[in-house]
Amino acid sequence: MTKGKVKKGRRLGFISRSVFLLNVLAAGALIISYLAPYVNPRTFWPIAFFGIGYSLILAINALFVFYWLIRRPVFALLSLGIFVLGWGAFRRHIGFAEAVPEGVVETPDTAHVRVMSFNVHFFSPPNDPTHTFLYKQDILHLIDSISPDILCIQELLTREKGEHNLLATFRDKHGYAYQHFTATAQNDYEAYGMAILSRYPIVSNGKLEEHRFGINRTIYADIAYRGDTIRVYNVHLRSFGFQQEDYEFIEASPKTLEEEVSSTKRIGWRLRHGFAARSEQARALREHSRAVSGPCLVMGDFNDTPQSYAVNQLSQGMQNAFRVRGRGWGETYNGAFPNFQIDYILASREIGIHHYQVVKRRYSDHYPVWADLSL
Repeated sequence: MTKGKVKKGRRLGFISRSVFLLNVLAAGALIISYLAPYVNPRTFWPIAFFGIGYSLILAINALFVFYWLIRRPVFALLSLGIFVLGWGAFRRHIGFAEAVPEGVVETPDTAHVRVMSFNVHFFSPPNDPTHTFLYKQDILHLIDSISPDILCIQELLTREKGEHNLLATFRDKHGYAYQHFTATAQNDYEAYGMAILSRYPIVSNGKLEEHRFGINRTIYADIAYRGDTIRVYNVHLRSFGFQQEDYEFIEASPKTLEEEVSSTKRIGWRLRHGFAARSEQARALREHSRAVSGPCLVMGDFNDTPQSYAVNQLSQGMQNAFRVRGRGWGETYNGAFPNFQIDYILASREIGIHHYQVVKRRYSDHYPVWADLSL
């Protein structure tokens, strides 16, 4: 027997066997994550955690591939094969379209209608409970630079009068004469909620009363556009409801084992109930939108990843502007929790999607997204 054959038949050592076992577990977790978009969290909630952990699970499998390529290349086929099997899941998270051509942002094509969704977080920094409107001018300038014809805003804060009456500002200074605003909380001084702002006439509007929670709502408007009517939904699905103590736990190591267990259970409970609530909201919205006979847009902060049941439900029969014209890893959230793609623009099949972009400006804990569309 030759020396080369002895090397080829060499058995795995203890360390490599242990690594292979961990690799099998990681590959299994990746397979389970592929099922998350199709299993209702109300039926079996644990699988939703694999969906939200898809990016991390994928990265772990990539590390195993690199390890085996160095040690025993044939074993790299395990994770590589699972990755190929889930190519559709990978495509939900990354776009390969060409970048938006130079000059398109500044000079929109008048043959297209430009739409934009932006969770502005009250025009204030994420950790500012006093609502100082610190980023108001930055956000208004950004919106002007994109110049959308239809603008969906979540977490809009507006005062009844004065310089912070944002609804009046959008109407009088930025050209959005047609507005549908629904307050999720208000008093005699100010209100915050959701708005659909349009440069084209809003002929009717409404809101979905089912499964509203806190500041989370879904509103809609029918907009007259060049002889047709576009139904536009502004969506803010239920958030996980994290409190300051939860973000502190995520960002810093706990001081005691008891604190770690308690915080982990609390966050797990919030995640579980968030998954279940969004699945019900998505179901209600999907049924409502199916009654629309003409072109339809569903935009907003879905508070869930592309590998989730809620996003999969809403995407059925619709085009995801990111998947059609997106480029790069599509994250839209930049807060304390791991960054994900949670803001979307969905369009019905008769609508053409020409451009799409995530604007990477940190004026909120969300990045705005916009798209150029045609009927």
